[in-house]
Amino acid sequence: MRRKKEIELIVLDAARNAGVPIPAGEEEGEEPDFRFHTDARHLGIDVSELVRPACTNHGILPLEQENFHQKILDAAQKQCEKRGLPPLRVHVYFTNPKGRKQDWRNLMQSLVHIVVANYEKAQPAWSQCGTALPDDFQHILIVRDDDAWWWSPTAGGISLSQIPLHLASRIAAKEKKLPAYRKNLPSGAQLWLLLHSGVTIARSVEVPHGTNEWKFPFEFDRVFWFSFLEREFVEIHRAPKMDYRKPWTRMEFVCECGTKCRIDVELDDGQFSGRVYQHPCGRTTAHYVPGRIMAMWEERLGESAVARR
Repeated sequence: MRRKKEIELIVLDAARNAGVPIPAGEEEGEEPDFRFHTDARHLGIDVSELVRPACTNHGILPLEQENFHQKILDAAQKQCEKRGLPPLRVHVYFTNPKGRKQDWRNLMQSLVHIVVANYEKAQPAWSQCGTALPDDFQHILIVRDDDAWWWSPTAGGISLSQIPLHLASRIAAKEKKLPAYRKNLPSGAQLWLLLHSGVTIARSVEVPHGTNEWKFPFEFDRVFWFSFLEREFVEIHRAPKMDYRKPWTRMEFVCECGTKCRIDVELDDGQFSGRVYQHPCGRTTAHYVPGRIMAMWEERLGESAVARR
């Protein structure tokens, strides 16, 4: 919990330095994360990380996959040290399981077997890739090095058309806690949501050009998105609330072909179902939809068309 608050303070200060109008004199708390009390107003700010979602990685959260791989590397390094192996620099490229469940112990044991069998061939380096390795590994590099370092890269990314859906779902998930936030603040206090994304591949979500023109329905007084990668922020604008029985939301964004699109999306408890949709332009397809799409509009050269799914 202490580490969590330290990270939230770093995010708050970085966003403030970037220009987000956050006042000084914050008080740490929970639900929301920070509270501000002045003669002019009362304010609560909740801080939430916007990481790459599981739908960009075959249903596995990239951050969880990164931690899973690190767990394997740490355990394998300890096993090799216990067997008396010298300090090594080991780089491991894992095969993407594409949603398949894996046992970290089996992967760790396979890696230890490979390193033990081949570290003496590192004069000063040894590498192997492709079919010469077990299916769970793409490439392994072993280097004799006094500074031991076991490392595995993280690959992947998020497309432009996926980002607005990810934002909508994250905002909708945080809105479920609004009643608790308001209960913990003085009557009439404002509530802001501060989203942030990091710089690593697993944590990074790039702020696209034109994001300040996107509109989402929400009940927060203000929503900001700060990116450590670009060292900049954008304020997310509010769209009219849609009067649906289920948690629907309308999003406006520019897809990869340059077409301005508006989509009505049903948020399935803030989670992504991974169904398929195609932009009206016919050029952009994404396996990335929360719930299901009710309708999609296309605006091109002043003309509108409706595509029912």
